[in-house]
Amino acid sequence: MLPGFAFDELSPWTVQSWGIALPKANLFIVGAPKCGTTAWWYYLSRHPEIFMAEPKEPHYFNTDFESFRWVKSKEQYDQLFSTAGDAAVRGEASVMYLYSSESAKNIFDYNADARILIFLRDHAEFLRSYHQQLLINLDEDQSDIKVALQLESIRSRGEKVPRHCRDSRFLEYSKVASFGPQVQRYIEIFGSERVKILWMEDWAGSVSAAWKEVLEFLGLHSEGGILFDRINVARKPKSLFLSEAYKRPPQWLKRISRVSKHLGLNTQRLKQIVRNFNESEFQQTGMEREQVLKILGATIQHDMDRLSALGCLPLTRGRQTWE
Repeated sequence: MLPGFAFDELSPWTVQSWGIALPKANLFIVGAPKCGTTAWWYYLSRHPEIFMAEPKEPHYFNTDFESFRWVKSKEQYDQLFSTAGDAAVRGEASVMYLYSSESAKNIFDYNADARILIFLRDHAEFLRSYHQQLLINLDEDQSDIKVALQLESIRSRGEKVPRHCRDSRFLEYSKVASFGPQVQRYIEIFGSERVKILWMEDWAGSVSAAWKEVLEFLGLHSEGGILFDRINVARKPKSLFLSEAYKRPPQWLKRISRVSKHLGLNTQRLKQIVRNFNESEFQQTGMEREQVLKILGATIQHDMDRLSALGCLPLTRGRQTWE
């Protein structure tokens, strides 16, 4: 999912202060958002030979999105892996790294031997789920995806950007969904042998088969006895007003919250109750899909052509058509 939290400050102290080298991350799940990255971060974190950093999305290397770098210093980033022990694979999963134009080179400079996992999905399915996540995060204020897509060019000029939007580049839907050039950037920098692409349409029907492929890609043999539960199901907000109340509360509500805490009330519990009430599982409709394809069908076709030239098309084409 897109980052929607503020990263707590880490202590500047690390064992590097004693001259001991900390283990480097050597696995990066770089995106795309809403394509299964949270589920795979969870699955991988359960494997006995794999250490996955927490928080899941430090976003340290997307230096072109400075406001979304929850970890900003090398010392803080190294500390994320200070307890990795002798884990053969040490990874993290920051979904901004794929869209970011600087992350691939930054990761390569950090560890040229790293492995890259890229998760993609049918473009129209991605855009609908991504749009709903932007609504939940208050980056988007248009609940109708047709309107949101039509506003893209205007918003790229800084006009009609929602007041709570954290970065207007998130609203450039056609660019976010242009997987071809994003994938190509990683292949050119790391080489195709160090980049693995998994389409949701391919792995969702047989996670165990995809799991074996990923372990082989990582040079691991033990399957680890992992249970593949559904993780981070796509959700939609019922009310943007309620979303704003618990994600970007006004000053008067913050004051009430402080008083409530002073009185010993569990405000976090109340916030979670409101959130659970306001957000429900998102189910895409055929009409919404048609709207996406009507507006961006030619762009999607062009991107699939680029992915085809890279040899990166899904094995199961599923519903990805442009008629």
